[in-house]
Amino acid sequence: MFRRLGLSSLWKPKNPHSLEYLKYLHEILIKNEQVTENNRKLLVECLRAVAEILIWGDQNESSVFDFFLERQMLEYFLSIMKQNCGSFICVQLLQTLNILFENIRHKTSLYYLLSNNHVNSIITYRFDFENEEIMAYYISFLKTLSFKLNMYTIHFFFNEANQDFPLYTEVIKFQNHSEAMVRIAVRTTTLNIYKVEDKAMRKFVHAHSRVYFCALSDFIARQSIEIDHFARSAENESSNRKRLDAMIDDYLDYMHYLNDILLIRDEKLSAVLVEIVFERLLESLYLSSLGDIRLHPATAILTPVSTLFFLTQFLLIVNDSQAVQILLSSFFFGDGFDVKCQWIRSERATWVLANVKAKDSESRAFFNGYLNALICSRNDHSAFFGLMFIYALCQNKGTRREILEAVQFTSDVVGSSDHNFLNGLLDIITRSVEKDAFIRTITVELCCIVLRQLLLVMDVSADVQGECERRAEKIIASLVSVLTPFVYSDELFLEMFEDEFCNFERNRIHIRSISADSSLLLPPPSTPLNGVSLNMRLPCGSEERTRRVKNIQLFFHLRRFSLDLRNEEETRLPISFQTNVFVELNDCINLENSDLLACTVITNEKSEKFHRFLVTDQAQLILVEPDNKRMGWAVVRFVGLLQNTQLTSDLENSRALHIIVNDANNRSKANDTVYFNAKFLFDDHIRCMAAKQRLTKGRQMARQCKLDQICDLFGIARKASIWRSNKNPFRIVKGCPPGSLRRQPQVVSSRSNRSSSSSLNIVPDDPEHGTDSSAEVMEIDLQIYTMSDDGPTNIDPEVNSSATYRLDSSFDRDTIEKLTKLTIARNDLRLKSLDERKAREKNMKIARGHQIFKNIESALSDGQMKKKLHGKKERQLVNRLQVGEMALPGEFGGPKTRKPVSSSAITVDELISLFDLACNDHCSMHDSVKFKNTVCDANLCFSDEDWNRFACHVANIGIHGIRGFAVTAVILATRQKGFRSAFAQEINVLMSDYVIFGEKVGQGLPEFVAHLLIANWPREYARCNLESNKILFCIVSSIKGWLETITGETNEIEEIESNCACALYDICRFAQRKFWMKWPELVDECYAAVRDGITLNITLTKEARKALLDTIIMMHEWTSRHAKTLVNVSTQTSRTRV
Repeated sequence: MFRRLGLSSLWKPKNPHSLEYLKYLHEILIKNEQVTENNRKLLVECLRAVAEILIWGDQNESSVFDFFLERQMLEYFLSIMKQNCGSFICVQLLQTLNILFENIRHKTSLYYLLSNNHVNSIITYRFDFENEEIMAYYISFLKTLSFKLNMYTIHFFFNEANQDFPLYTEVIKFQNHSEAMVRIAVRTTTLNIYKVEDKAMRKFVHAHSRVYFCALSDFIARQSIEIDHFARSAENESSNRKRLDAMIDDYLDYMHYLNDILLIRDEKLSAVLVEIVFERLLESLYLSSLGDIRLHPATAILTPVSTLFFLTQFLLIVNDSQAVQILLSSFFFGDGFDVKCQWIRSERATWVLANVKAKDSESRAFFNGYLNALICSRNDHSAFFGLMFIYALCQNKGTRREILEAVQFTSDVVGSSDHNFLNGLLDIITRSVEKDAFIRTITVELCCIVLRQLLLVMDVSADVQGECERRAEKIIASLVSVLTPFVYSDELFLEMFEDEFCNFERNRIHIRSISADSSLLLPPPSTPLNGVSLNMRLPCGSEERTRRVKNIQLFFHLRRFSLDLRNEEETRLPISFQTNVFVELNDCINLENSDLLACTVITNEKSEKFHRFLVTDQAQLILVEPDNKRMGWAVVRFVGLLQNTQLTSDLENSRALHIIVNDANNRSKANDTVYFNAKFLFDDHIRCMAAKQRLTKGRQMARQCKLDQICDLFGIARKASIWRSNKNPFRIVKGCPPGSLRRQPQVVSSRSNRSSSSSLNIVPDDPEHGTDSSAEVMEIDLQIYTMSDDGPTNIDPEVNSSATYRLDSSFDRDTIEKLTKLTIARNDLRLKSLDERKAREKNMKIARGHQIFKNIESALSDGQMKKKLHGKKERQLVNRLQVGEMALPGEFGGPKTRKPVSSSAITVDELISLFDLACNDHCSMHDSVKFKNTVCDANLCFSDEDWNRFACHVANIGIHGIRGFAVTAVILATRQKGFRSAFAQEINVLMSDYVIFGEKVGQGLPEFVAHLLIANWPREYARCNLESNKILFCIVSSIKGWLETITGETNEIEEIESNCACALYDICRFAQRKFWMKWPELVDECYAAVRDGITLNITLTKEARKALLDTIIMMHEWTSRHAKTLVNVSTQTSRTRV
């Protein structure tokens, strides 16, 4: 480069890192003392090269610095700088000096550079600070110099004779600079100066720091006012939280800066700083705002939330005893007469500090204002930071015990006091369990922590401790009374209870993080769309309101608080199964007395096939592989909790069953993970349905076991159960290879296998059959299935070995014979002797004869009725009600020979019980007819609240249980006006929550809605309007709302759009072509919305687009299938459009 600029006459050394090269650069500087347009670039490159070779010389060659000082090359730098040659040269000069001082390692080299006072001349030079690059390199240069300060180098910067310290006086001029990076550099530089232990220099700093500290306090005060104005007016959303986070971080940096100055332990400097900060910030702004002292019409008064936030941060960060004592003395005992100045808005709309004087004031005004902030009248916003202040007070190392004792925090619990402080804290917890209280869980948790801190810090009496325990137990008792009705009635109570306990253990409060959380400083939101967790906001939606009403979160916090007061450990949580041992992966178990079901497991991830045997115990679903070395032993290949198991039948294959086992540890997280997901293929549909029923009842028993433990935890009575817990039926060998242990004989119980107290949680032995004494019906311990046109239908009887199932009179002789032979074939595997086999055959013949007699008797009694059924097909094996294409067992419309049940005095609880009996016992015609007659009775009169309960229960069964049966019940109950309104409101809320929370509301909701749409409604309720059928009207209206969301008309977030798209796809998938045939206009709108969503809505996620594309494909298949039948259809879907 130098040769290109016309310096070819100079000899240029080849090695750029050498003394000769520095001499070469020196010659260039001599020949270019005057800066011109022609040599500007040359000088910039020369300065850069000088810095590079000086750094190399510092580490490798001392003669380089000798030459640099001998030729006084730093003077050339000053000469170039003073020529006002523009920002280009100045930026390179400051950059060179900055790099040079940052990389110098040897003290001798540093002393060479600092000699001759050239550095101070550069510091005091008037650069063009309007230029951002010059400002950045200049302030960085000052900061770099401050790191070189010590008791030996301070004299190069501080002239004691002239009382001149340019590094300090120049850097504090930029305290109020608009750039945060500049202000940070100023704080760093001043801290490095304050740390130098030199008496003369510190004396100079003491004399020149008051003005700087005043400017610093004023800047923090104006920043506090800005934060307060933003926090009180902004909504609690993501963009506002990010902006507020930046403001809070800047504020906290200043608080840490004040604490760093106090930690230097310079008494005079600390005294000046504490005096100025208290006078111009703490008292004039924070305390006067807390006491609501307005001595001027334009006085700045912060909200109690902001005031307590700032005071809390001060106590959490600053630990200097002098500063803390001055603040607390005024806080607890001061009043308005102590305020000498306040911040007011001037005519120029700027905040200035003005002197004021109070004429009258309330005694202890600041502390009284604090007590008022603890009252949760509208919400708990100010109370939360009031609790945070007390926590910071107790944790602060500068707090003296004498002040806390003088305040008498704990004297009012059993006596009288002017300020009922501790009672106020207990009242916060008491009010939190009230129905209409807007108190968040995090506030209750913090209140419990503060109470424990106060009781530990203060030397309280036994009476105070006992009173706190009594109040805590009383609050827990009220919580239990609220929770008790929901333990067994709410299907999701167990999941909620366990999920909230996981959140309770995982989300332990961290004071340092929540104290500066912007989402807590902003007003509490009431919607999950703002991204704030439930414990830090108000509840929204039916699910969260349910959690809030039940107070599950509060129960955990208050229980821990009560245990801490008694100094006891938690021994009953988390809820676990009371079993002697759990089966684990690779265990070797003895299955001698266990019932196995062979199956092929097809994983959904890799479509791999494995041949396994399915077996269950008290709490677990187990897949085993037989041990090839020991007969009757098997190795566990998979194990999962029955409680977390979901079962779904395959619509296309009656031998297949889809099983999902969720991960309980991640169930409450947003990204709910699946622990196991596979398709089980059995030998026939009988074994498939048997496996489904076994797992279903095992899941019910596992849930029952945990709910019983929750009842024990609450101290309430358990629900009566027919199940009795047995020990694990397997002999388990842990940590050993298969077949390596000797089989040990099982202890055979003397109790009969048909005992009514046998357990449901294990796989029962093959049941025995026999005849009853009345000879009217035959009882068979067998799971009964019927074959229809749609495939096998599960009658779903109880799987308890003690339960017997009565064959209805509609079964013909062939069916009875097949079922009896199937029972005998299974039980023959366990027969030990020929006598037992002959006895069974004899009993079978007797039972068959009784059943034939009953069939004949039934045929004679029903003869007149059958004559009226012209054109009807002969009766099926089990009466069924058909909703769409779904066959439901336990048809209510059987022979109407029973007398109607009067329901004039029936209660809603009795109606729900009838519904559950009819739902769970499809083989009993009596319960089905009784429920139908009751719900259809014109004299049935319930209140709105009762109808709401029944509608909610039916909806839960439809979503989580037997959907077809629930649809039937809805159609029957539609004749009741109160039910129509209640169920329409319930389904509307569920569909709204589904698009917000997704499948957490209920995975079966779309299928339930689909079957409601395609159901065969009575003629008078088949129209979609408010007068005819409010239920259908709400469903269709909600779907149309989904369509607007899919097309992007409502500007919803991506998650809601995705949920709407997936929900629409699921409804179309479950309803299939009947949806098109019954609702052609609605399908037209769906098709148009799906098309516009795919083509026009660019915000749709990949998952949503896939669902919409599948919906389009599905609609095309509807129109292309049976094309000849489409002529008379008035709809305009894809086929007619094309």
